[in-house]
Amino acid sequence: MSKSTEPLHRVFVSYRFGDEALVAQLVRELRRQDHIEVYFFIENRKIGTWPEQVQRALDDCETVLIVLGETVGATQESEVRHVLKTKKRFIIVQLTEDLPSFTLPLAPLELSAARVLAKGGGAGFWCGVGRQVWTLLWGSHKAPPPWVEIDGLPIGYPFGYEKDLIKAFDPTSGDIASHRLDLVTLGCPASWPSARVGVPPWYENQIHESVIGSYGDSEARISVDARQSIPSKLSFLEARPRRRLSLPHRGRPGVRVAIVVSGGIAPGINAVLASLIERHRLYSGQDALIRVYHGGFQGLHDGADNFEIVDWTDAKVKELARTAGSCVATARFDELLNSRGVDRIRILDRIIGFLQDIDILYVIGGDGSMRAAHALATRASENTSSCLSVVGIPKTMDNDILWVWQSFGFASAVEMATRFSRQLHQESFSNPRLCVMQLFGSDSGFVVSHAALASGDCDAALIPEVDFNLVQIAKGLIGKLKERKKSQRRPFGLVMMAETAIPRDWNNYVTVARLSAAETMAVQHFDANGRRVIGQTPDDLRSAALKLVSFGLQFLIRKEGTHDAYWNSFRVFSNEPRHLIRSMEPSSIDVTFARRLGNLAVDNAMAGYTDFMVSQWLTEYVLVPLELVVLGRKRVPPSGIFWKSVIANTGQESGSTATGTSGARTVGSSYPGESEAEQT
Repeated sequence: MSKSTEPLHRVFVSYRFGDEALVAQLVRELRRQDHIEVYFFIENRKIGTWPEQVQRALDDCETVLIVLGETVGATQESEVRHVLKTKKRFIIVQLTEDLPSFTLPLAPLELSAARVLAKGGGAGFWCGVGRQVWTLLWGSHKAPPPWVEIDGLPIGYPFGYEKDLIKAFDPTSGDIASHRLDLVTLGCPASWPSARVGVPPWYENQIHESVIGSYGDSEARISVDARQSIPSKLSFLEARPRRRLSLPHRGRPGVRVAIVVSGGIAPGINAVLASLIERHRLYSGQDALIRVYHGGFQGLHDGADNFEIVDWTDAKVKELARTAGSCVATARFDELLNSRGVDRIRILDRIIGFLQDIDILYVIGGDGSMRAAHALATRASENTSSCLSVVGIPKTMDNDILWVWQSFGFASAVEMATRFSRQLHQESFSNPRLCVMQLFGSDSGFVVSHAALASGDCDAALIPEVDFNLVQIAKGLIGKLKERKKSQRRPFGLVMMAETAIPRDWNNYVTVARLSAAETMAVQHFDANGRRVIGQTPDDLRSAALKLVSFGLQFLIRKEGTHDAYWNSFRVFSNEPRHLIRSMEPSSIDVTFARRLGNLAVDNAMAGYTDFMVSQWLTEYVLVPLELVVLGRKRVPPSGIFWKSVIANTGQESGSTATGTSGARTVGSSYPGESEAEQT
C-alpha cells in the first residue's frame, strides 16, 4: 500500500517488556493507517546501542504513547522521566483500571486527559483501542486523516515459505513465539487461527454419505507439519462433507451463489466451475441460484450488469470440465489492493453492497485474489447486514500461494513448458544459437525450476529468488558454447528465466538492451521495492527483464570476438510461450484435482464456513484460514535441496547463484549476536 506524501506523525511507544505481546497488537492497528510512523523497540532490540536508539527516537517523535500495565519496568520509567523532562505530548493507554505506582513525580500523568482504557483482547478489540488513540493523536487538527477500517491484510509479504511461518509459532500453545512478536505488527495473527463459521449449522444434511462421501468430524484436524513428533496446535480443519449444514438460511428459499475468476487463466478453471455448479445442484437442485461474474473483481465492483445466471444443461457443465481457458471472462483489478487504505475500504464495501443478496462468494484466483477474498470476508464480518461466506480456490501458474502443495494448472504448465523447451532446444541445436525462454514467475521461480529439471536441456535457470550477475552467467555459457563448437560444431544453448529475473548488474546493459524510459523506470521501481512484485508483473518490467538477459548475453558473448572473430555475429533469440501454455487444455491430473477442490469448497461453504481457502496440504485436503494465506507468497528457497538439484542439472557455476532470500526482511534473518537457538 502506498503512503501519502503528507508529513508523517511520529509516535514513540513506551511499554514494559512484559506487556510486549499486547502492545504489538496495538502497534499493528496504528501501522495500518496512512499518516503515521511508529517506533516499536522490539524490532530494533539488537541493532546498535540501546540508549542511543531510544534517545534519537524520543527526540524525533511528536507524541509518546505510554502503555501502562500492572507494574512499570526500569526501562519504561526512564523513558517516562525523559518525556516529562522534554515536555513532549503524551497519551496514556491503561491495560488495568488503576495506574501503577511510580518512583517519579506522577502529577503530569495524573492530570492528563489523553487517556485510553484498553482492557480486553482480540483483533476487533485492538482495532477499537487503536481508533481511540488515533483520535487523540490528531486532537483538534482541522482536517484529521480518516481512520482506515480493518481489512485483515498484512503489511507487505512477511513470509515466503511455510516452514518459516510454522517456526514463528509455539506448537504447544499455538501463540506467536515471544521472539517473533515483531511479526504481529506486520499483520501476523497473535495466535494460530482456524477456519471460522459465519452462520452456525442448524439442519441435517439430506444427502446420504453413500452419495456424497463420508461425513467429516467437525473437529478433525490435520497437522501442518509432518516433521513434528509432539502434539501441536498448529493444524487445519479437514475438508470433508459435513453432517450439519447452515445454508440455505432460515427464511430464505434456496442458496444464492456468486463465482468470480480473477487474474490470468490457467488450465483447470473450467473444471472448478463445473464442480461448483454440479455440487450446488446436488445440494439444492434447481433452487440454487448461481451467478458467474465476468471481468473478475472489476466486474463485481462495477455492478449488476456484469453477471449471468447459470442455466446451463448438465451435459454442457460436464463437457465444460475438460475444456481449456475460462468460460467466465477473467481480468485483473489492481486498484483493489494497490489503493491507499481508505480508498481500498471504499472499494471493498461497494462490492459487499452489490452482494447483499448472495450467500456464498467463490473466488478462483491467485495470491492477489486470495488477499482480496480475505479483505472481503473481513469487511463482510464487520457489516451487520451481511451474511456473506467467502471461499477461496487457489489458481496460479506460478504456484506461489502459501499453504498450497501444488496449485491446479501448475502440473499442466510445467509439462507444457518442458515440451516447449525441448522444441526450442531443437531449434537452437539445428540453427546454432542461444535461446532465452521466458516463463511464468512474477515473484517466484517454481515453473522455471521444475521445467529446467524436467527437460534436462537447460544451461542456466534464472529465478527472482536468487541473485545473479549477467557477466557471471555469460562466463559459464561461453564455456559451454565453445566446448560444443569444438566437439559438435554447434554452439547452441538454452536459458530459462522467470519474468522478474532481473540481473543485479542490469545498469550495465540498459543501452545494449535498448530499454525504453518506461522499462528503465519499471526496473528502478523493482529495485527500490526490495526486488519484489506485489500482484501481477507490470508489462514494462517483464519486457525489460527479457531484453536485459537476451541482449545482455548477446553483447557479452560477442565480446569474445576480440579473441575469435566467429563470435562477432553470434545470435541470441528469445521466446515467450506463456500465453500458449496457460491456454492449453488441462491434464487429467489437473482436471481431477480442480474438481475435488470445487466439491470440497461447496461442502464446507454449505456448512457455514467462511474466510477459508480449500487446499491440498501434504497428503490431505484442508480448510486453510485466509488470514494465514495472505501472510506472504511462496518462493523457492535458494539454500534448499530442490534448487541445488536444479543448478546441479543445469551445470551453472556456483558463482552465478548468489543466495537471495525466500521471504521478506522479517523472516529467517538473525540479529547481530543472535544464537542459532534463539533464531529457532
